[in-house]
Amino acid sequence: MTAPLTLVFAMPPSVNHVWQHSKHGSYKAPAYKRWIAEAGWQIATQAPRSFSGDVAVEMRVGPRDKRRDLDNFAKGPLDLLQAHGIVANDRNVVDLRISWAPDVTGCEITITSRET
Repeated sequence: MTAPLTLVFAMPPSVNHVWQHSKHGSYKAPAYKRWIAEAGWQIATQAPRSFSGDVAVEMRVGPRDKRRDLDNFAKGPLDLLQAHGIVANDRNVVDLRISWAPDVTGCEITITSRET
């Protein structure tokens, strides 16, 4: 069995701030593009490996912000894992757990293979 992989990167934006809309369509918000670049570099420096099959993801986000909904943080990091080839497709996440973590600054994700 493959050992779990833990990555740490900047706090993701809420899903409410990922897209902007205009009369010409929808596009990624500038703040989301900045986060993608920053978190992408942070991931690259950790030399992650890839998971080809189903995975479980535990996401710890901190510090807690009582004005924000915890579930709105999942989309960006899962898309980022796919964009960097860490997971083949974010639909391969078959178990997702997310929690506020007072000991984390940003986002900490642990990926575990669920190969059968």
